[in-house]
Amino acid sequence: MENISDEKDVQRIHGAIDSILESLALVNYDNSVWDDPYNYMVTHDQAFLEANFIEDVFRSINLDGIYLYDREGVKIWGETRSHDNFQLIHFDSFDTPSDKVKKFILVKPEEVKTKPITHEGFIRLEGKNILFAATSIMPSDGRGEPRGTLVFWRYFSDSTEKAIANKVKLPIEFQWLDGQIQQPVQEETPSIFKMLSGRNHLRDQHNMISTDLFSFDNKRLLKIKYQASASLYNDQLFDISLVVGTLLSLTSLIFLLLFLDIQLLKPFKHLHAFMNKVIESDSFQLRLNSDRKDEFGKLSQQFDKMIAHIQKQNDLLKLHNLKLEKLSYTDKLTGVANRAALDDYLNTIFTAYRDDTPISLLMVDIDFFKSFNEHYGQQKGDMALKLVATAIKQNTRNETDLLARYGDDEFMIVLQKTNSVGAMLVAQKILLSVPNLMISHIYSGCSKVLTVSIGVTTFIPHAKSSIEEAITEAEEALSHAKTQGRNTCIMSEKSQWYG
Repeated sequence: MENISDEKDVQRIHGAIDSILESLALVNYDNSVWDDPYNYMVTHDQAFLEANFIEDVFRSINLDGIYLYDREGVKIWGETRSHDNFQLIHFDSFDTPSDKVKKFILVKPEEVKTKPITHEGFIRLEGKNILFAATSIMPSDGRGEPRGTLVFWRYFSDSTEKAIANKVKLPIEFQWLDGQIQQPVQEETPSIFKMLSGRNHLRDQHNMISTDLFSFDNKRLLKIKYQASASLYNDQLFDISLVVGTLLSLTSLIFLLLFLDIQLLKPFKHLHAFMNKVIESDSFQLRLNSDRKDEFGKLSQQFDKMIAHIQKQNDLLKLHNLKLEKLSYTDKLTGVANRAALDDYLNTIFTAYRDDTPISLLMVDIDFFKSFNEHYGQQKGDMALKLVATAIKQNTRNETDLLARYGDDEFMIVLQKTNSVGAMLVAQKILLSVPNLMISHIYSGCSKVLTVSIGVTTFIPHAKSSIEEAITEAEEALSHAKTQGRNTCIMSEKSQWYG
């Protein structure tokens, strides 16, 4: 029992490390599988870098370095910034990619078969422990030939260790094994955690539990340890009388299991086989039609009623879908989804997502648009709405995200599987792209060109009482953005910060 408890603790530690890696990998993937960086690898347009990889991006997602490499591993652009003041500094292993970076971090073109590839993990470079994520640069639809690799990295710092400890709720300590041990870490052996697995963990006489992580060639790289509670078990209790009593109990248990298998398990196996038949055939017209008079017979009758109810609901759903096909789901002016499509989409997400997948909503409002229409006319106002809608859509993923017109001058963006960090990145890109349209608005109270304000919220669908609650949070965040002077984005105070 004690070993099982210890094993669960160690698994929680490994899970916490994986969670931090996956969060970085998700943001890296969103910025790599996107048309803008894919085109930049050909055009080398400086405007792309100035719009997307500014100092605020390093701050907002806690990065120490961002690098772009072509298919051959040649650096196209990259920056390493000091974590204290975000000033530019050199990091030779990335600035002139070392053999270790090329071999273990960069994605080789031949690795990409049918979809983008991401490398993620830890590596030791220039005597420092680094957490990284690297994804092949691909178009937004994930198809086509890769044009290189986008690398995000940060140091494995004290704050990273604290974040892992907070996730597992254990007083863990980290000991990097850097050459003062029996099996020293050689410089040519990379500390890539994605390739590591916990081989053993040990509770010593002082109840100190430690687990070693190994590389692919069995070199110890990292020791994680923590003080566990004292053992609840005493070996002296296991005497002859206890052994005899245990054997008698096991014998009785075996006879009981045989009885239960005959009287109870066989009928349930029959029910299980019938359920599989219904699922595989996708036919809700099948019935058990059991003639048993016992409790299992009653259960079979209730199961037949449930199948009949499912069949009725399935027929109603098909009828409902036919009606929905007759409705228009497109806003005629902007060409994006309309309010009816948005409501149906949100209701589907709210009922379908039952795990901890984060969803983000962005409420976008064009600043002082009423004044724009009054001074420039309805025709130019309509043209401005079309251009803004196009600019927003260029910063979303066509295959997973939804852009809809929410009101006269408001748009709603639904980002699936996107945490709060990723949502704020999308919002910042939209804030930059709309002014770049250079639509003159001298009557605006915040700029000489047309701008937008954005309210953002992130939530887990099953943690909300209704979709209206999440929409209200986005609207409140938008209102806050307006009171802050507009032309900005604000995250809801009630937002659930994932990642």
